[in-house]
Amino acid sequence: MGESREVMKQNKIYEYALQVYNNEKKLNDLPYKFREPVQDAMGKKQELVNYMKDYTLDKIDSYISNKYVSGFESYAKGSSYTYDTDANAQRYLSDMVTVSKMDDFENHPVYHGKIPFNCYIGDSTQKVVVLHNAAETQQLFNDWLIKFNSIKKECWSLKSMVTNSTSIDELNKILNILLK
Repeated sequence: MGESREVMKQNKIYEYALQVYNNEKKLNDLPYKFREPVQDAMGKKQELVNYMKDYTLDKIDSYISNKYVSGFESYAKGSSYTYDTDANAQRYLSDMVTVSKMDDFENHPVYHGKIPFNCYIGDSTQKVVVLHNAAETQQLFNDWLIKFNSIKKECWSLKSMVTNSTSIDELNKILNILLK
């Protein structure tokens, strides 16, 4: 437990040091017990940059996680429909694309060639259940894969930028991307 407190204290020191560096706070405005350690931390640029890298990577993970569950748009039915992408919706879509490829899908005793999906039609804020045939279900899955791969690509790009960053200013620019 002592190490955990020490790590928390060190993180607070780095957090304050970054705020002073970014002119968000003045050294004299910090709690007295942190002034000297913060001043020391600011003199250890590489440690501060490493802390900022870890902080930025955590923010990227959070940003990307939110993107995965923020839904996606598909035109599988011929016009704009928006679908949920939380973990349950992703599993359901994956399972249903498999069902839609079954030889007896059209005559299946449960689905009868149609799979229900919860979605929003156009700009509606009301979720409705819409039936999808096999081709629409497979297109829906392909649209999700495109969105999924786009998010992965963005994640790798951002993390690569962090890894290659050598200054707090560069890392601040990446954080600003996440805040847009």
